[in-house]
This record gives sequence, structure tokens and C-alpha cells, in this order.
Amino acid sequence: MIDPESSPVVVDWEGRLRLAARRSLRHSLHWLREVALGRIEGDLGLIVDAGEAAIELAVAGAFRQRISLDERGWVRLAVFKRSATQLSVSVQLVPPVPALPDGLAIAGMEEMTASALEKKCGAELSYRYKSASEETVLVDCSFSSTEEGQGAYRRALDGDYTWMPEGHVEIHWGALTCDMRQDATLELHLPFLDRKEWAARLELLEKMEVSCEADGRLQVVHGVESKNFSQSVLALASGLPVGRVHSASSFTLTFCDQRRVPCAQALTPVLEGYGFDTKAVADLAGELDVELTLSIPGALGSAWLGTPGERQAAFFPVYARLSVALQRALRSWIPYIYFSDFSRYEDLEAAYPLVVYQASRPCPGAPKFDFTYDVLSPPSMATFFRVAGWQLPKELARIEQMLLDTGNERAAQLYSPKESKRIVARVQRRPKLLHSLVAADAFFMNTLINFGCQARQLRADAGKGLARCAADFVKACHGKLRRLYDGKEFLALGALLLVEATRALNADGPGIAAVARISGDQPGGIGLTLVNDAYR
Repeated sequence: MIDPESSPVVVDWEGRLRLAARRSLRHSLHWLREVALGRIEGDLGLIVDAGEAAIELAVAGAFRQRISLDERGWVRLAVFKRSATQLSVSVQLVPPVPALPDGLAIAGMEEMTASALEKKCGAELSYRYKSASEETVLVDCSFSSTEEGQGAYRRALDGDYTWMPEGHVEIHWGALTCDMRQDATLELHLPFLDRKEWAARLELLEKMEVSCEADGRLQVVHGVESKNFSQSVLALASGLPVGRVHSASSFTLTFCDQRRVPCAQALTPVLEGYGFDTKAVADLAGELDVELTLSIPGALGSAWLGTPGERQAAFFPVYARLSVALQRALRSWIPYIYFSDFSRYEDLEAAYPLVVYQASRPCPGAPKFDFTYDVLSPPSMATFFRVAGWQLPKELARIEQMLLDTGNERAAQLYSPKESKRIVARVQRRPKLLHSLVAADAFFMNTLINFGCQARQLRADAGKGLARCAADFVKACHGKLRRLYDGKEFLALGALLLVEATRALNADGPGIAAVARISGDQPGGIGLTLVNDAYR
């Protein structure tokens, strides 16, 4: 027992905090469909109860325990964050897992619901931990002097908070436990169905698959194109009198990428682009499985209905802001995806143009219709290469060190910062692949301008042509993404374009919320869940 004269006692401790709770599970359902020619109906934010789920959570890291006596003489154990702690989170559901009600029979829904709840709880815990200071209590409990209370206290000292006998333990406010008993709401997106598909919706749903993203969002789709189309329809519908809105701003527009990368350094540029603290991944060794989800509130999509026309003064500044965001995103994501296979660094004909493109900076544009670099304009491309040349040595140094750290000494020799001028000159002599990337910037920008012009007309037409507008956007994007670079397809980036462009249209709106789940060769097998500052 604790001596009142010597309390509190402070102990530094490393290990896993294990927590448990039961949470009522609900689905926030979002489903638009064409019930007649040009007539869209649906539900946005329809809440569907799905039963109760038992969850167990493990939070691994370094903590500080403070042991004292409360006013009743009960032993009080509080756990705090320690500085420079890296948080790893795992979540496990205890069967049975709730499922959707009858009528929505979708293959794999029960398994994916479990995965979604795990990911949602993990992201929430990571956000609460990230927001906490060293003075913030993570877990705080008082234990009675009864046999049951002292048994729970001894287990808690070892990090096990899964056994909290009622009447013998009092749980105080803690950053990791404050919402443990609240309802858990999972966002569920069903695919847009045209009027022919709507008649056979139940049979179609049975053939579709459900996927789960890093922040706990569920998507029912039949392919990347279907997902991007549904997202585009939702973005436009947010500002139109289409369907029944059960809860405002209740859905999100998302982009999700899953891949295996050779090392943590390959992930760093993407994480930095969305405001992550990259120190959290610096010590991760070996190949990593990475799932990264970007999201913005669906209500931001209504900005497309009010985009300025070509004759309005706001046309250039609005689309220039959008263009810079688009170019910056493509310079980050195309190299990240392409070079997730490190052997491609050895194919210099394809690698060097992409590295130069990555080192370049977005074109700020020139009034009134020039938003990107122009491959047919020598002055424009001279500016491109000059700016890229300034930044290239820094990018080459990063690549060189990354290849050396992963044992690719032969490839590393090809990326010495001393070779930057030679590399730029080589790409200038053989500009075909580089030009394809710069031309893609212009193509996507024109596609987004056309999307904005069509969206403006939707408001005047009370939503007539909604599905056609979304279909035109997705078709144009996928036509270019299908063979975007070196014959490789990048179809999933269609959702990225929509998220980045929609966020850029809302200059004063919230930033892009990002969740990263990283697993691989870490000791103990527990994964790392990270959130950026925009996550809520």
C-alpha cells in the first residue's frame, strides 16, 4: 500500500497500456441513386444502428505513472505521456461483430466493419495522444482497498486496464478513456446506381465488395472508377437539393492509398506534405506496409457550384490557387507511387525525368489563362528547368542516402548531388517523358476548369445533369491516368485530384485530414498509427 506521507510516487514505465470498452455501433449511410431520367434521390447521413461491439485497445510506448491516495484513501494511479514517446496503437474487436441490417447483404461486410472500427479507434487514440502534453492525464483510476480493487490495481501497474470491477474502481477523466463508452459511428458509402442498376440493386450489392480505409471509412464499390464516380457525385450533391440530408456535413471526400514501400525514407516526402511529424517513422526498419487516407468534409464540395466564370475577376486567382495545389500533389504522389519499386531508380531513362519533375516547383501561373508550364513555350520550360535545377541537389542527396541505407550502393552512385547539372542537361536533351508529366499538369487543370464550369450550371439547372458532370470528370481523368507515366497506370489518383482541388477552392476551410497506418518489421508486431494536425 501507499504511505500517505510519501505519496505521490512517480515511476517511469515502458510497455503497453491495454484498455477495454463496449461501444454502440452505428453506420452513417450515404447513398445517391438515379430513380428516373435526370432525377437523383438518396440519403446523406442516414443513421443505421448496428448493435454493440466490445473492443480491446493496446497503446505501446513510454509513460510516467503517478501513484497517490485520493480523498477517500483509495489508491489512485494516473498515467502521463513522456516526452519523445512514439505511440503505437492496436485495436481488436471481441466477437460477435455487429453487421448491417437485412436488405444490405454485402460480401465481407462483417469483417470490414471490424477492421473499420479498429482503424477508427486507433486514429482517435493517436489524435488524443498527439494532442496531449506531458501534463495531460492519459489514464486515471482510483482503486478501493477491497480484494477486487487491489487485484485491478496490480494489473493496472503492469498496464492492464481491461478488468475494472464495478464498485471497486473509479475511472476519472483521461485523454485515452474520455470517449470510450460513446457511440462509434462508421461512415458507409454505397455506390451511385443509375436507374437501370437501381431496379436490381439488391442483386448488385451482393456482388460488390466493401473496402476499409485508414480512418475507418467503409466504401462499397466495384472498381476504382466506381469509387471516383461516387465521390464526384457526392461532392456536387452537397450543395444541391438532391436526396434527403439527415445530418449536415456528415460525409467526407477521401483518397486512400495502400502499398508496400522499401523503407521509411521513401515515405517521408508524402508525410511532410501533409504535416506529419516524420520523426515518428525515422527509426522504422525494413520494408513497410503503408496505408494513407486523406479526407475533407463533404460540405466543401458545394464550392464547385459557385466557381467563378472566365469573365469574372476571381477566375484567375481561384484557379491559380487550385493549380498550385494540384501540381504540388502530383509532384509528391507520382514519384512516391512509381518509386515504391526501388529497382526503377536504375532505369535512368524513366527515373531522371521523374526526379527532375519532383524537384521542380509548381508554376504560379500568369493572368488570365496560363496556370501551368507550357511544353510548347521555350521561355516557360527554361523557367521550369532553372527552378528545378536549384532544388535538384537537395532531392538527389535524399535519394542517394536512401539508396545507400537500403543497400543499393550501385544505384546510389547515379544520384550524387554533384551530378545535378548533368542530369538536368540529359533530361533537356531527351525531354519526352518530362514533357508528358508537364503536359499532364495542364490536362488535369483544364479538366478541373471544365468540371467547375459544368458544376456552375448545375445550380442554375437545379441539379439536372449531375451524373453526367461527374461521369465526364472521371472519364477525362482516367483517360490520362491510365497510362500516366512510363506506361504505368495511376487510376486511384483521380480521387486525390478531387480532394486536393476541392480543398484549394475553400481557401478558408479546414485542411486535409490525414491518417497513416504503418506496419512492417517493428518489434512486437504492433502497427504505428499517425494523424496530422488537421485530423479531428
